[in-house]
Amino acid sequence: MKQILIGLGAVLLMLGAQGCGSLADKASGPQENGNGYTALDNAVRQAIVTQVTQSGDSMSGSMHQYGSDEDSKAPYTIVKVFFGTNRKPLDSPTNNIEFGTERQSKLTLGEAWVTIPRDHRMGKMESPHWYKLEFSEDIAKDVVLARAVLFTKKDFVNRINNALDRTSTKEALVFIHGYNVNFPDAIKETGQLTYDLGFHGVALAYSWPSQGKLIEHWAYTADENNAQWSASHLEEFLKILATNLKAERIHLVAHSMGNRVMLEALKNLKDKGLYDDIIMAAPDIDADFFKADCIPYVVGTNVQVTLYASSNDKAMKIAKTLNGHYLRAGEAGESIVVYPGMDSVDASLVDTDLVGHSYVAENRSVISDIFPIVHNRAKASERNLRPEGAEANRYWVIPQ
Repeated sequence: MKQILIGLGAVLLMLGAQGCGSLADKASGPQENGNGYTALDNAVRQAIVTQVTQSGDSMSGSMHQYGSDEDSKAPYTIVKVFFGTNRKPLDSPTNNIEFGTERQSKLTLGEAWVTIPRDHRMGKMESPHWYKLEFSEDIAKDVVLARAVLFTKKDFVNRINNALDRTSTKEALVFIHGYNVNFPDAIKETGQLTYDLGFHGVALAYSWPSQGKLIEHWAYTADENNAQWSASHLEEFLKILATNLKAERIHLVAHSMGNRVMLEALKNLKDKGLYDDIIMAAPDIDADFFKADCIPYVVGTNVQVTLYASSNDKAMKIAKTLNGHYLRAGEAGESIVVYPGMDSVDASLVDTDLVGHSYVAENRSVISDIFPIVHNRAKASERNLRPEGAEANRYWVIPQ
């Protein structure tokens, strides 16, 4: 019965999948090798590599616009995304490192370059579509993972600190993806969200070994197991950032099942003062467990904690069915989780795709609400939100 429910749920999610994140349009990437890597013209890729290599460490923070004032037709912006992962690398015929769905016991560190097209629309991860006869990525139209390279821990830290030295904000943003996300989409979603937030600090991604599959009945269970197993690796990654970076503020953003990885890692870290903002979007976690055994370990006097939930998130409804019909922390309405020291935000009224799960990176209203958190540490009462409930059970609604 559980396999039937997973199968039906997967069909529903495939029908509604649009854009980026854990509900990315996996079917739209032609010539995909099964791990999310699509064809990119080698000459174009090499041109990007040459541009970044020539600029060296002069790239300020996470973003660099190639093309001078005289060249206003530059077709893309490059977003530099530093990453950590416990995925096993693939054997690649090129110099570009690639990762699959298998896990490994050691933490791998590196740097990736994501291109954002000049006419990018906020909340959309542009990609080729087979039904438009688009058979490879177009650097001028699509969000592209141009290259990923590996570094030792020492070089990784040095490169991030060099980037931080050239920013005025001295901030870092870490994104942890959710269920059904391959490595390329994890990096691209981080680049897209960073770009849409206008974040000019350093962007980082942590990619745990999600299977990146939706239809196979075993994928959800496999992702659950890998999420639990990855917590200690993310803990190691966060320790590296907290103890070695020159960042004055570090923001953590997790989506869907990625919240399980993040919250378990933070629980093990114990030190609440290491991070400034913790944003949990659509957490696929048992609500009672979330409230009793997760949130107490992250709320604190100097940490701003925000929960985004939605009663129109069909992925949460499916996850609820698969987990004994117990309420999920990503569900909203009258049952939304409220906890002292945490701003609970109901995103049920925002426009989403059919599934309504990836609103953290796909919806302009949600991205606009995250913007003042990241830039100004604005509390819910200081943003364009509508209060609901008595003060003891206050939560906030993003208006239509």
